[in-house]
This record gives sequence, structure tokens and C-alpha cells, in this order.
Amino acid sequence: MWMRHLLGLKGTEKLDHTTQIALELIETRNAARDTKTAKLRELRLARECEEANAKVNSPRKKRAARKKPG
Repeated sequence: MWMRHLLGLKGTEKLDHTTQIALELIETRNAARDTKTAKLRELRLARECEEANAKVNSPRKKRAARKKPG
């Protein structure tokens, strides 16, 4: 079990060790989240750039002339 390494510890050592492990876990998750966020931001910016270029380079559609009543 994951608790075996805590058997030799006494007093606040257990608390300190648990806190250290928790902080390491949080830092690892935060780093993974930041990496994912940066990757998604990069992909979004690339997509927006492509969409803007496609919009600029595409020919404009002409509207059909309105029919006058009567």
C-alpha cells in the first residue's frame, strides 16, 4: 500500500510527508494543464489565422438584385 512508507515516521513527519506529496501532485497536474493550455492556444490561433486568410482570399458572393413589386 502507499501508506507503508509512512510507518517509520512519527508526529508531524507524517503530516509533512503527506503535504509534500500532495504539493508535488498539484504541481505535476498544474504543469500538465499549462502544457495542454499552451498547445490548445497555439492550435486555436493557427485556426483563426487560417480562417482569416481564407476569408480575405475568398471571392465575395454577389447578392441577387431585389425584385421590385408590381
